[in-house]
Amino acid sequence: EVELYDLAKDPLELKNLNRVPKYAGVLADLRKLYRQYHDCRKAACAAELPPKYRVSASESRRITLEQKRATRAYFGR
Repeated sequence: EVELYDLAKDPLELKNLNRVPKYAGVLADLRKLYRQYHDCRKAACAAELPPKYRVSASESRRITLEQKRATRAYFGR
């Protein structure tokens, strides 16, 4: 089963977007990246993600903190 979530909008990963037509291009891109890097070695693994999939360190941290907050709220902790 393929899973795809918009962590900025769905930090608890409750809505799998893998069958939403709007995200077909994203899934195709991710499959291509997986085929390219799944068995890489050494320097070949250091390639950067395509610009449209990069986030800044601060944005990554914001998403992570939102996931933690939502998880705590969901489980009542």
